[in-house]
Amino acid sequence: MLTRRAILLGGLCAGIAVQSAMARDMPRLLVLGGDLAEIVFAIGAGDRVVATDDTALWPPEAAALPKVGYPRRLSAEGMLSLAPDLILSSADAGPPAVMDQVRAAGLRVVTAPEGWGVEAVLAKIAFVGEVLGLETRAAALAQEVSSGMASLERNLAELPDRPSVLFLMSVGKGPPIAAGRDTAADEMISLAHGRNAVEGFAGYKPLSAEAAVALAPEVVVLPDYVTEAA
Repeated sequence: MLTRRAILLGGLCAGIAVQSAMARDMPRLLVLGGDLAEIVFAIGAGDRVVATDDTALWPPEAAALPKVGYPRRLSAEGMLSLAPDLILSSADAGPPAVMDQVRAAGLRVVTAPEGWGVEAVLAKIAFVGEVLGLETRAAALAQEVSSGMASLERNLAELPDRPSVLFLMSVGKGPPIAAGRDTAADEMISLAHGRNAVEGFAGYKPLSAEAAVALAPEVVVLPDYVTEAA
């Protein structure tokens, strides 16, 4: 007859075996996209990430990982050298020929939905959760994000006006690069109840000093890496 201690030890060993099996089944991840990296860490799979691209700056654990370069200027050799089991990729990672090389080498590449707004973020969370088999954690994160954004929207709705905002991607080497329509920065400004001062073009383009002054923005936003390099 089994003693209570033997039963408890058996249960503990079984639990350890299940956790070990789950750990073995979890793939080694290469994550291309700062937003995707943040989601992976937020749902508790950050310990499976072996490297990210240069845009993964949060959380600090992601920023400290090896980098494979800027997401649109990747090399197949750099990614293959890390021997990942799975590449979680943003839609704009590339060049396309490089991603084709990686797939031809036998690596599994899954591409996240495009977009920058709240609905796109929720879709990306669901995507990552499904790919990694962590749907429950992903659903909890999506609920947290939805609740937080709803609360923020209620607070912002009380503001009397929408300030004009100029977002500059780079400053100092050549003309500054400004964010126009249909960009992540444009969506960020809108979510914060601002107005993008740049309405004349889409994407990120050089902006002369004279043009920037003529826009007369009330707020100028710079990435922290720009201010740190100044």
